[in-house]
Amino acid sequence: MYHCKERAREKMAYRLFEGKEHASAYKKYRLSPTKEVLNLILIYLEKRKEKPFLLAVDVGCGSGQGTIALAPHFQKVVGIDVSEAQLEEARREPGFTNVSYRSVEVYRLLKSPRKKRLHSKQHHVSAV
Repeated sequence: MYHCKERAREKMAYRLFEGKEHASAYKKYRLSPTKEVLNLILIYLEKRKEKPFLLAVDVGCGSGQGTIALAPHFQKVVGIDVSEAQLEEARREPGFTNVSYRSVEVYRLLKSPRKKRLHSKQHHVSAV
Protein backbone atom coordinates (compact mmCIF):
# COMPACT_ATOMS: atom_id res chain seq x y z
CA MET A 1 0.00 0.00 0.00
CA TYR A 2 2.80 2.44 0.90
CA HIS A 3 4.41 1.96 -2.50
CA CYS A 4 1.14 2.92 -4.26
CA LYS A 5 0.81 6.14 -2.23
CA GLU A 6 4.42 7.05 -2.99
CA ARG A 7 3.88 6.51 -6.74
CA ALA A 8 0.69 8.60 -6.65
CA ARG A 9 2.55 11.48 -4.96
CA GLU A 10 5.36 11.18 -7.48
CA LYS A 11 2.92 11.33 -10.42
CA MET A 12 1.13 14.35 -8.93
CA ALA A 13 4.43 16.22 -8.62
CA TYR A 14 5.19 15.62 -12.27
CA ARG A 15 1.74 16.44 -13.64
CA LEU A 16 0.70 19.44 -11.62
CA PHE A 17 1.61 22.63 -13.53
CA GLU A 18 3.59 20.60 -16.05
CA GLY A 19 2.24 21.96 -19.35
CA LYS A 20 3.54 25.14 -20.94
CA GLU A 21 0.09 26.76 -21.12
CA HIS A 22 -0.57 26.02 -17.47
CA ALA A 23 2.87 27.33 -16.48
CA SER A 24 2.23 30.54 -18.42
CA ALA A 25 -1.13 31.05 -16.70
CA TYR A 26 0.42 30.24 -13.33
CA LYS A 27 3.05 32.93 -13.81
CA LYS A 28 0.46 35.44 -14.94
CA TYR A 29 -1.97 34.92 -12.05
CA ARG A 30 0.20 33.79 -9.15
CA LEU A 31 0.72 36.53 -6.62
CA SER A 32 4.24 37.58 -5.73
CA PRO A 33 5.14 37.61 -2.05
CA THR A 34 4.08 40.84 -0.38
CA LYS A 35 6.59 43.21 1.17
CA GLU A 36 5.21 42.25 4.58
CA VAL A 37 5.93 38.55 4.00
CA LEU A 38 9.40 39.29 2.67
CA ASN A 39 10.12 41.54 5.68
CA LEU A 40 9.04 38.76 8.06
CA ILE A 41 11.45 36.35 6.36
CA LEU A 42 14.31 38.87 6.55
CA ILE A 43 13.63 39.75 10.20
CA TYR A 44 13.60 36.06 11.05
CA LEU A 45 16.93 35.52 9.28
CA GLU A 46 18.55 38.61 10.80
CA LYS A 47 17.89 37.17 14.26
CA ARG A 48 19.61 33.90 13.34
CA LYS A 49 22.24 34.71 10.72
CA GLU A 50 24.81 37.39 10.16
CA LYS A 51 24.74 39.45 7.02
CA PRO A 52 25.51 39.15 4.24
CA PHE A 53 23.05 36.38 3.47
CA LEU A 54 24.90 34.05 1.14
CA LEU A 55 22.39 31.60 -0.29
CA ALA A 56 18.62 31.14 -0.46
CA VAL A 57 17.05 28.02 -1.94
CA ASP A 58 13.43 28.35 -3.05
CA VAL A 59 12.06 24.79 -3.09
CA GLY A 60 9.07 24.44 -5.38
CA CYS A 61 9.79 27.82 -6.94
CA GLY A 62 7.29 27.44 -9.78
CA SER A 63 7.61 30.38 -12.13
CA GLY A 64 10.00 32.22 -9.82
CA GLN A 65 8.04 35.03 -8.19
CA GLY A 66 9.37 34.21 -4.72
CA THR A 67 12.85 33.51 -6.04
CA ILE A 68 13.05 36.93 -7.66
CA ALA A 69 11.74 38.64 -4.52
CA LEU A 70 14.67 37.15 -2.59
CA ALA A 71 17.32 38.17 -5.14
CA PRO A 72 18.15 41.65 -3.76
CA HIS A 73 18.76 40.23 -0.28
CA PHE A 74 21.08 37.29 -1.00
CA GLN A 75 24.36 36.83 -2.81
CA LYS A 76 22.94 33.80 -4.60
CA VAL A 77 19.39 32.48 -4.99
CA VAL A 78 18.56 29.06 -6.45
CA GLY A 79 15.02 28.16 -7.42
CA ILE A 80 14.27 24.47 -7.79
CA ASP A 81 11.16 22.80 -9.16
CA VAL A 82 10.10 19.51 -10.74
CA SER A 83 8.41 21.25 -13.68
CA GLU A 84 10.66 22.26 -16.55
CA ALA A 85 7.78 24.32 -18.01
CA GLN A 86 7.61 26.37 -14.79
CA LEU A 87 11.37 26.84 -14.82
CA GLU A 88 11.26 28.05 -18.43
CA GLU A 89 8.80 30.75 -17.33
CA ALA A 90 11.05 31.68 -14.41
CA ARG A 91 14.16 31.94 -16.60
CA ARG A 92 12.43 34.48 -18.85
CA GLU A 93 12.58 37.11 -16.11
CA PRO A 94 15.56 39.37 -16.92
CA GLY A 95 17.94 41.29 -14.72
CA PHE A 96 19.08 39.05 -11.88
CA THR A 97 22.60 37.69 -12.30
CA ASN A 98 22.56 36.09 -8.83
CA VAL A 99 19.51 33.90 -9.61
CA SER A 100 19.63 30.42 -11.13
CA TYR A 101 17.06 27.68 -11.59
CA ARG A 102 17.40 23.91 -11.49
CA SER A 103 15.08 21.05 -12.26
CA VAL A 104 15.13 18.63 -9.34
CA GLU A 105 13.17 15.44 -8.81
CA VAL A 106 12.51 16.02 -5.11
CA TYR A 107 11.00 12.60 -4.42
CA ARG A 108 14.08 10.90 -5.81
CA LEU A 109 16.34 13.10 -3.67
CA LEU A 110 14.38 12.18 -0.56
CA LYS A 111 15.24 8.54 -1.18
CA SER A 112 18.96 9.31 -1.23
CA PRO A 113 21.37 8.76 1.72
CA ARG A 114 21.24 12.52 2.32
CA LYS A 115 17.50 12.27 3.02
CA LYS A 116 17.64 13.54 6.60
CA ARG A 117 19.73 16.59 5.72
CA LEU A 118 17.57 17.47 2.73
CA HIS A 119 14.33 16.80 4.60
CA SER A 120 15.33 19.27 7.31
CA LYS A 121 15.85 21.94 4.65
CA GLN A 122 12.65 21.25 2.74
CA HIS A 123 11.01 24.55 3.58
CA HIS A 124 10.04 26.96 0.87
CA VAL A 125 13.07 29.06 1.67
CA SER A 126 16.28 27.84 3.21
CA ALA A 127 19.08 30.27 3.87
CA VAL A 128 22.77 29.74 4.53
